[in-house]
Amino acid sequence: MRRRFAVWSTVSAVAMTLGVNVRAETGYDLWLRYVPLADTPQRAAYRRTAMAIVVESRSPTGATIVSELQRGLQGLLGVDAARVDRPSTDGAVIVGTPSSSPLVAALGWTDELARAGHEGYVIRSASVGGHAATVIASTGDTGLCTARSIFFDSCRLACRSNASTSSNVHGWSGGC
Repeated sequence: MRRRFAVWSTVSAVAMTLGVNVRAETGYDLWLRYVPLADTPQRAAYRRTAMAIVVESRSPTGATIVSELQRGLQGLLGVDAARVDRPSTDGAVIVGTPSSSPLVAALGWTDELARAGHEGYVIRSASVGGHAATVIASTGDTGLCTARSIFFDSCRLACRSNASTSSNVHGWSGGC
């Protein structure tokens, strides 16, 4: 009996000690965890390509996209990216559809975006207004939501492999 009490006391003490350092995370935190990129030179290179966010849509989806991009860029890169109306320097991340963003429409990607469909997307480096930018484009909001997550995954993968920050990503997903 004493031995059993000693074992349970030890197990309880260990469990309480471990519990002190555990922080509960919501499913949202687990799904959208943005751990800082470890490769300092690559992180610095990505910072230069993500200094501002341009989402011309003022819809609830547009606001969500801006919020998630700001959260992700802060977490991964330590960047406080402001929402701006147009790129004024190199390093903007532009998100939109040809119907919600004159900047995206002006790129002339209509055929490519039509092939990707409403849930598909294109992520590409481009010159917008004479400034280097990363453009996340789709014909629909679902594609934009999906592409936002793919954008961060691409950043993580490129940093792990020391890949270039300039790339083209095309895809399709079944949901946001």
